[in-house]
Amino acid sequence: MQFAAQISKQIIRIQKTWLNNTFDTQALWQAQTDRAARNILDQASWMPDSSRHLWDCWAADLKTGQATLKTILNAHFDMLDGVLAQRDTQP
Repeated sequence: MQFAAQISKQIIRIQKTWLNNTFDTQALWQAQTDRAARNILDQASWMPDSSRHLWDCWAADLKTGQATLKTILNAHFDMLDGVLAQRDTQP
């Protein structure tokens, strides 16, 4: 039983690392895209201010959503670690 718990912990750690790396990569890609879009918007004098505001709100919502999802997933991975740790202490 202990062997299965150790393998489960390793799999959970691998998945958590993979998800964290995926979120970090996605955040970098989003930041780069945001900078490029802002450069284009700064040069587009024909673009109304309401459209710029819409872009700013959308970009902020994306960042907030990514952070919230990452926090929730990390909390669930920690909960799984806690459940497996309790199983290790049981006879």
